[in-house]
Amino acid sequence: MVKSWQSEDGLPGNVIRAILKDEQGYLWIGTAEGLVRFDGNRFYMPNLSSDEIWYNPVRQIYQCHNQIWVAQSYGGLFFIDHGELIPVMEPSPGFKSNEVYSVTEQENGAVLIHKGEDLWRYSADGKLTRADSASAPEIKIKPTDNTRFTDRKGRTWYQDQNQQIMVQLADDAALPITVSSQSQNYKIADFHEDQLGVIWATTKANGLLAIYETKVNPPPHPVAQFGPACSVALQDHENQWWGASRDGEITFAPPGKEPSALTLSTSVNRAVACFFLTKKNQLIVSTKEGLCFIFQGQTFVPLTQEVEASKINTVAESDDGTLHLGGAYGMSHIDADGAFHKINDTEILSGASITCAVIGNQHELYAGTSDGRILHYQGDQATDVSPPPLSRNRHISSMLRLPDGTLLAASLGGGLLCYRNQSWRNYDESAGLPDARITALCVDDHEHLWLASLGGIFRISLKQITQQVDELQVLWLNRSDGMSTRECNGLTHPGIFKAKDGSLYVPTTDGIAHVIPENFLQQGRLPQVFIESCTIDNRRFAISNQAINVGPGPQSVRWAFSSPDLISPEKVRFVTRLLPLQKKWQPMRTDRELSFESLPYGSYQLEVAAINGDGIHSAVARSPRLIIQPHWWQKPWFQFATAIGALVLASMIAATLMRMRLKRRIQSLKLKNAQENERARIARDLHDDLGASLTEISLIAAMHNPDHDNKALSIIAAKSHTLITSLDEIVWAINPRHDSSDSIMEYLSAYAKEFLQQADIPLRIHLIPPIAHIAIDAERRHDLFLCVRESLNNIVKHSQATQVTLTFSMTTENLTLEISDNGQGFAAPSTSLGDGLENIRQRLLRHSGNATIQSSPGQGTTITLVQPWN
Repeated sequence: MVKSWQSEDGLPGNVIRAILKDEQGYLWIGTAEGLVRFDGNRFYMPNLSSDEIWYNPVRQIYQCHNQIWVAQSYGGLFFIDHGELIPVMEPSPGFKSNEVYSVTEQENGAVLIHKGEDLWRYSADGKLTRADSASAPEIKIKPTDNTRFTDRKGRTWYQDQNQQIMVQLADDAALPITVSSQSQNYKIADFHEDQLGVIWATTKANGLLAIYETKVNPPPHPVAQFGPACSVALQDHENQWWGASRDGEITFAPPGKEPSALTLSTSVNRAVACFFLTKKNQLIVSTKEGLCFIFQGQTFVPLTQEVEASKINTVAESDDGTLHLGGAYGMSHIDADGAFHKINDTEILSGASITCAVIGNQHELYAGTSDGRILHYQGDQATDVSPPPLSRNRHISSMLRLPDGTLLAASLGGGLLCYRNQSWRNYDESAGLPDARITALCVDDHEHLWLASLGGIFRISLKQITQQVDELQVLWLNRSDGMSTRECNGLTHPGIFKAKDGSLYVPTTDGIAHVIPENFLQQGRLPQVFIESCTIDNRRFAISNQAINVGPGPQSVRWAFSSPDLISPEKVRFVTRLLPLQKKWQPMRTDRELSFESLPYGSYQLEVAAINGDGIHSAVARSPRLIIQPHWWQKPWFQFATAIGALVLASMIAATLMRMRLKRRIQSLKLKNAQENERARIARDLHDDLGASLTEISLIAAMHNPDHDNKALSIIAAKSHTLITSLDEIVWAINPRHDSSDSIMEYLSAYAKEFLQQADIPLRIHLIPPIAHIAIDAERRHDLFLCVRESLNNIVKHSQATQVTLTFSMTTENLTLEISDNGQGFAAPSTSLGDGLENIRQRLLRHSGNATIQSSPGQGTTITLVQPWN
């Protein structure tokens, strides 16, 4: 088979000057437009820093010590090391005799260069010196003319005078090689053979060719003569081949004879749905829209005239010779005596048709339906044993049963279904299948399961099925392996036929493909995978052993990776994971780039593995560490400091809340204590004043003496007035409406005026502005009232004053009350007066207040009361 690449395929130019396949599997190509590297998927032009490569064409390419060495015209020489161009010899334009003829690596790391008539040695430390030709080993000069080339198998490749590529085999037979893109000016420049035996042909103006042996070939005679329209092929017990075309024409080929056409009936041909060979070597042919026929004698006759036996899609046979027919009308039987019996499965089918069937144990049958279900027939009973809804509405195209009882079913879109130990398991793209649109199943003679699909032909080891592995190792065949089309035809049974010699015949939409399983028994090659570059925010980093440090801040990262496969790159799939972001391997992918948007700060490493068309996994390739630096506020020291600060702040808030709670508790206790004191005071006042006065009134009232009744009534009236005044004091003290500076001044002024009026002493009231509305609690008001009452009582009893002045002054902290009289004054207060003044002082000190007295004989007395608001 021949594959070709030209400029429209990505090749920089169609004039090829040199090629080399390196040890990693890449193909290096020197064109008139420059040097490129090819991995089978894309042509990559290295971003070399020197422009000299473009002005001096590539002459030869070598590999020494895993480095690519490039010899240019006029003696130029350089090598590529980790993407960097390292000049070794400068070109000398005009001196063709000074060309580089060979580049050879030596064990000590040096490179021996044959240039013109001289030998040079390029040491491992980068020094270029002349070498002694006598001490130099024998040098193999790479030929510059390979237009006639003999490969490792002894075959000779050349181009004849008609520009036809020819290969001369060991027996001197010459075969032409057809190139579809060959034109009249087609001219081969060189032939080369790589490590895998692929013959590479460079051209002088038509690009690059790869010639290799295919794995899938056209069928041998006589099946090859069935033509591209053949949709099914079968070999009977007498080695006769049968075929059917898409339009219903039957072809019959006895051994050693040419194929001949047969007809099913005198009516119009109908498309064939199934070929089935009975144990008695009788061929049964069913049609999609007609009857089912059997070949008897030299002609086809209807198997039965029953309507339910028409539109049959599949036929199966029990050990006792009973035929099972499945189709549009469900399942029916024809026993060995020819008796027809229809199973009543209309209800369970619900309009679906039987598409395939396989015999189970004795009197047991499994059938697949057009809507993705699996039915189990036991006698005349049908039960639904379908897998989970994953395969529903996906046509069941083929079924087979393994010797251990495992049931396999192929689904168009649902992959491979496995029924084992009373449970279903599904294998699709996520499990390693290249395509889940399976059309047919077949087991070869080497314990391998072959699957035909709309995406090619696959092979799986049966051991993987029985071991129920999570990921399948799949051999994949497609057009790059010789198939004319990768789309297999599963509309006609059998979708894969195994001949007596063990080879497989697979119907496709372009005829029959022939596969010999023995050709695939050897272990395929181990693929290699390489991470080629890392692009971060449009900045490309070469891959080396050094970590990549970027940041700070989130980064957009794109990795490029590759697994060289020059012939079938479309088969190569990759699994990836980015540690530590992804713990599990991600599903298989065919694209060779992986992007992440806005990766947060941290340390990352990409892991990539490749799976080639032979189903073999590569070793895991790991990228250098990608370290995205954090912003300063994301660094550990700041986070630690933030955590400490948050802890301290939380502690402070907690402490503040505890203090506030404690303060509220203390205030609550104080309030409760004040309330208790206020209750006690009220009780005491009621007991002392009201209780004593009421007792006195009751005693006076009990003394019935007509001579003293008027006097008693006067005493009772006076006592009642005193009681009313005391009760008014108590009510005023506990009423919260009087908890203000305005109220206390108003009440004290009114009380003083009424009290002094009884003693016939005039009162003057002074208010020193400003007067503000300030709240004062009940206990303070009550104590202040008692102090004023005590002061006024002392004035009335002792001062002999003719005038009293009451002065109010306020600040934001205190209320100051001066009570002054023009009485006789005193030098030192008497015992009773001193006790009263001390009581006044003690009452105010309870509230952080104070009381002072100023007096002198004949000058009157001034009592100053200072009461804080709170």
